[in-house]
Amino acid sequence: MNKIKQYKYIIITILALVILGCIFYRIQLKPSQTSTTPEVPKGTVDINKFEDAIKYAESDNPPRIGASPTEEEIKNSPHIKQIRIALNGYLDGTNTGLEVEALNNISTDMKCGLDNFSKTYYRSKFVVL
Repeated sequence: MNKIKQYKYIIITILALVILGCIFYRIQLKPSQTSTTPEVPKGTVDINKFEDAIKYAESDNPPRIGASPTEEEIKNSPHIKQIRIALNGYLDGTNTGLEVEALNNISTDMKCGLDNFSKTYYRSKFVVL
């Protein structure tokens, strides 16, 4: 009878250690699986990821226009010309130079997307700051 009690205590001790080991493992694993940024609902844009992508792209490709460009450098910049190409593509319906995402409102915080404004606005001249 004494041996049966010993086996019971040994089994209970082993089970308790296994359960504690599982709890400890879950506690250690949990912080690495959770993110510090909130989940973004499907169909929306995570602004933080978008900003990080821009920063990464700019670090690999520094700005093509210097700190104090001349009017000629601005006028002949392919980046500036691309803006007009994209707007003209939007206006004529071909969407040349545009990505589909640029058309719709992708933010709930602010009004954005080309379709949210009058096309007469895009026919006007624009200023690069």
